[in-house]
Amino acid sequence: MQGVDSSKLREGLQLAQLVIEAHPDEAKAYALQADMFSQAGMLDSALADYNKAVTLDSTRFTVWYQLMWIYSRKEDSNNLLKVSSIVTERFPREFMGHYFKGVANFLLQNYPASIEALNIALQTGNGNGDKGTRADVYSLLGDAYHATGQHQQSDSSYDRALALKPDDALVLNNFSYYLSLRGEQLNKAESMSKRSLELEPESTNFMDTYAWILFRMARYEQAREWMEKALQSKEARENPNMLEHYGDILFNLHEVDKALE
Repeated sequence: MQGVDSSKLREGLQLAQLVIEAHPDEAKAYALQADMFSQAGMLDSALADYNKAVTLDSTRFTVWYQLMWIYSRKEDSNNLLKVSSIVTERFPREFMGHYFKGVANFLLQNYPASIEALNIALQTGNGNGDKGTRADVYSLLGDAYHATGQHQQSDSSYDRALALKPDDALVLNNFSYYLSLRGEQLNKAESMSKRSLELEPESTNFMDTYAWILFRMARYEQAREWMEKALQSKEARENPNMLEHYGDILFNLHEVDKALE
């Protein structure tokens, strides 16, 4: 009832505190209060109680999971890696431990370690994640393989991600952009990029990708139209990559002075 009546949050937290006072050495008491803090968006308070809970009882995967989830939400990559490394040792068959370890390593640019963790996640016997989460794993694998120059594995991972979530706009955009950078499968790249724009028509990043693919296909006038549409955004006009793309397009349209600008 927290979402309906704000007084219920205060009442619930008072009750949870009474449970802790009555059972100060019971991990469940702290986990209970942490759950309430987490649901209320009070993440730092939730972290303190979840950490206290695992100190008292380190055998409950659900509490470790909540710790990983909050560190992920807070984009605290170092603590996410620290906790997920403990989880993968203690609960080696839990999919989410390896997944979060892969996420943390990717954010810290430890790409080979990220690839290793994500592949282990896909091999775990404990549920192997739901369809959407497995798609996220393949998507992140695609990014990590791309970062290490393993393009065949990257393409294969993106294909698997899209087989599970065909309308994942970010995967459609990233996959198509990376293909365009290599000048490979440009028809496929154009089709995927166009679909990403149908899903998120206001995304200047997606417009930039689509313009760049058209440029790589020597469709310069169309590329210009999409690039100029993207550059109507102030954020895009301050993006050096987008400005460089626009310059390349203009240069190939023989507008050298404007390209130089």
